[in-house]
Amino acid sequence: MADLKKLKNKVLSSRFIKDNFILLIGTLIVNILGFLYHFYIGRALGPESYGILGAILSLLYVIAIVFNTIQTSLTKFFSNLNATNQHKKINYLLIKSNKKLFIYGILITLVFLAFSPLIASFLKISIKPIIVLSLLIPFSLTLPVVRALLQGLQKFKGLSINLVLEGISKFSLGVLFVAIGWQVSGAILAIVLSFIIPYIFGLFQVKSFFRKEKEKVNSSEIYKGTFPVFITLLLITSMYSIDTLLVKHFFSDLEAGFYSSVSLIGKILFFGSLSISQVMFPKLVELKSKNQVSKKLFYRSLALISSVLIFALIIYFLFPELIIKILFDSSLRFVHGFNFFDLLNFIISSFIQ
Repeated sequence: MADLKKLKNKVLSSRFIKDNFILLIGTLIVNILGFLYHFYIGRALGPESYGILGAILSLLYVIAIVFNTIQTSLTKFFSNLNATNQHKKINYLLIKSNKKLFIYGILITLVFLAFSPLIASFLKISIKPIIVLSLLIPFSLTLPVVRALLQGLQKFKGLSINLVLEGISKFSLGVLFVAIGWQVSGAILAIVLSFIIPYIFGLFQVKSFFRKEKEKVNSSEIYKGTFPVFITLLLITSMYSIDTLLVKHFFSDLEAGFYSSVSLIGKILFFGSLSISQVMFPKLVELKSKNQVSKKLFYRSLALISSVLIFALIIYFLFPELIIKILFDSSLRFVHGFNFFDLLNFIISSFIQ
């Protein structure tokens, strides 16, 4: 009993465990809300319209490459500046990045709109959902600035709250917009607003940094480190997005809807463990800036990720048909006789095709 109490106190006193727990809870809530979003939207729209949404979401994943590149790169610099107590440079970088990236976002939106007829033609869908999606672009560049600051300063409670707000916005507005008859465009508009609302809230979370004294930062160092991050994230994102776009182009709406549904099961594994690496990254950057190397931190993070994935795979192995029926609908007729190896094949193919 004494040993158990000692272990409990050790866990609670560990900042690494505490930070992981906080962000894991936030991410878990977001994932549950995301599941509820797809649970309702998939049934309300039907397989054909859900296939259209799946293709649009794949476009969103491509946009998310830039989102994640910005957040990863800026997290590194915010973490470095914080570890070396260069807070004036943090203030400058926050304001400068927000202004510059919002302007870039407007310009990219105009280019995206110019190519939207070609995109709609390739995906064999109406242009309207693509136009709605374009509203997201400026905020997909500025929201990661706020989150990078929270992550870099290791304010994981604030980051978790911001993520949960995204999930609440997407689910509640998605249900509302689809229920009133806005169909796919309504589902996408909810996603757009799930970027805008957390961004506005995030500005309030970091408002104190806008008022403090500023010191100019050499931005060339940031751009230098961005390219390898972009290439890495491009390759990772391609694994779980290009397949859905190609299926939407080459197959029927019904088949694309089925594929989008099952590929989502594979993505659950990927996104479900992301919070652990988000906690690990700024901590490793901080250690490196202080000339300290901690393999122990890396191995602990790897062990946590492995535990999450092994647990999920066991659930997939034991209840494959139940998972598909719960996540989607009995209208997916191929559920009958669908065994674990079929499911595993779909999961793997959704990543490598």
